[in-house]
Amino acid sequence: MAKQDKAEVKEFNELFTEKELQVIRLICRQSSNQEIAVKLKRSLRTVEGYRASILAKMKMKNTAGIVVYAIKAGIYKI
Repeated sequence: MAKQDKAEVKEFNELFTEKELQVIRLICRQSSNQEIAVKLKRSLRTVEGYRASILAKMKMKNTAGIVVYAIKAGIYKI
């Protein structure tokens, strides 16, 4: 990976809180909001808030955008 790419990945990861990164990884593993809520011991509404925040920060519109962004940024490895 080029230096610029590594810098971009670090920059991407600094955009998100640790909890948001956990949610992103669980979304990439095809977990539903309800499943994420149970795994993270948070309410469904809190998880929905994390998802909305993630979408806004990524400037994406849907789950597919989250997954593509996460893979490109190195947040989730396949």
